[in-house]
Amino acid sequence: MQDLKAPGPDDFPVIFYKQMWPTVGDDVVRAVTSFFHLGAMPKDVNSSLIVLIPKTSNPSTVNHYRPISLCNVVYKVISKLLVSKLKTLLDKIISPAQSTFIPNRWIAKNQVIVQEVLHSFKTRKTKPGLMAVKLDLQKAGLRQGDPLSSYLFILGQEVLSRLLDHELRCRNIDGIKTSIGGPTITHVMYMDDIILFSKASNKNAVNLERDGKFLAWKSWEKLCLPKGAGGLGFKKTKDINNALLAKLAWMIASNRESLCMTILRAKYKFKGDWLRSDLTKVASPIWRAIESTKSLVAKGACYLVGDDTSINIWNDPWVPWLQGFISKPKSPTLPNLPTQGSSLINHDLHCWKPHIINEVFEPQSAQAVLSIPNPITPRVDKLCWILESKGVFTVKSAYKASLPQVPTHSTPLVDWKKIWKLNTLQRIKLFLWRLGSNVLPTKENILRWLDIPDTLYVLCKKELESLHHLFFKCNIARDLWFAACWGFKVEHSLTTSPEFFTNLVLNPPIASSQT
Repeated sequence: MQDLKAPGPDDFPVIFYKQMWPTVGDDVVRAVTSFFHLGAMPKDVNSSLIVLIPKTSNPSTVNHYRPISLCNVVYKVISKLLVSKLKTLLDKIISPAQSTFIPNRWIAKNQVIVQEVLHSFKTRKTKPGLMAVKLDLQKAGLRQGDPLSSYLFILGQEVLSRLLDHELRCRNIDGIKTSIGGPTITHVMYMDDIILFSKASNKNAVNLERDGKFLAWKSWEKLCLPKGAGGLGFKKTKDINNALLAKLAWMIASNRESLCMTILRAKYKFKGDWLRSDLTKVASPIWRAIESTKSLVAKGACYLVGDDTSINIWNDPWVPWLQGFISKPKSPTLPNLPTQGSSLINHDLHCWKPHIINEVFEPQSAQAVLSIPNPITPRVDKLCWILESKGVFTVKSAYKASLPQVPTHSTPLVDWKKIWKLNTLQRIKLFLWRLGSNVLPTKENILRWLDIPDTLYVLCKKELESLHHLFFKCNIARDLWFAACWGFKVEHSLTTSPEFFTNLVLNPPIASSQT
């Protein structure tokens, strides 16, 4: 280590320890050996200062600065010792696609590979073509300035590298070759840059984009569910985009006036009930995208009765409190069925004509129509958005309407809402969610993805480390349950599912005598 490197929070540079080694040497050795013996480090040793180094001459945003950690010398000694031990294993662990930080590997080799592959791009004449995607990771390590962080970073990169190799073996992505007999290449990595290679096809583009989502213990679809339904409430970009497009579709359906709407009406000649009209055959991509949200807009669209001249009583929703309700005739064979509601209204008394309504509609529809209030003052029919209490369209409500609907009559196995309402630390809430979802990294769960040599529980070394053994069957767990304030005997439990564990924590079996 250089003598005058910037010191950490303790304000002692390296030269201080060198000059004062007869005095502080024994304490430093004890601190370092204590870490390797006990596996624990005092917080003041692990703390650091963050210095922002400008990347440009005139920095104006956070991205224009490079954060550098100033660590204590004792921490750097421990970190360098770990690096020296880790270096001997990296060549066996890290794939050949990574060319930096590994002994006996040269970064220029991967640069040569990239140049040769790009040359093959230019000379290739057959279809399909080839594509290259460059990923530049802005944060190159867990803590820049820490000797260990670069190696932890490439270990994380190795997970992505193995995922790509797995996708290649499963034929989900197609690698490329620079010659007929050459090796298949999918990616190369150097420093914090990753370059992906593949055939230029929609399948490869989609699978490469999805590949990062396989790192999650639960499927991406389930993670995007609302928190109350067992997910984490992540939002898909596609669903958000559809909700924003639905706002434009709503403006068109509700006959809003603006320059944009005027141009669209003039170009595509739509009139009347646009939501029920056929799709335009020749249209721009943005117009096709807007038309694709008609079904989403129809979920919340409903007419407020005015003069009842623009509502089709058999095809349009016009009962605001019944979402998606379409009235039905008493008999489809009735002659001269009215199509507009104006003939059903007594305009002088501002009320319905009940005798005509009961003759035309089946009983349920007749009751719903008669419950609709008639306006006292004349007004035109108006389209409202019934998914909001104020009747005004919002992107938020449209996004919720686009999500898969959870059946209201079904009771979840875990009270997910109660987990997120607990007055406790966020990491404990997340632990309970992982417990109820059975995605804790127990050795039993890891075995579903990887082959590991040691599958026994680390405390008792008797059985497979499963949720059942970890929380119930192990003698240590039984003693902890019984020693708790509940005095719970796990051998009396009839089930051992992850949901049962979670509900037991949320609703502990407190004795009736306790308050």
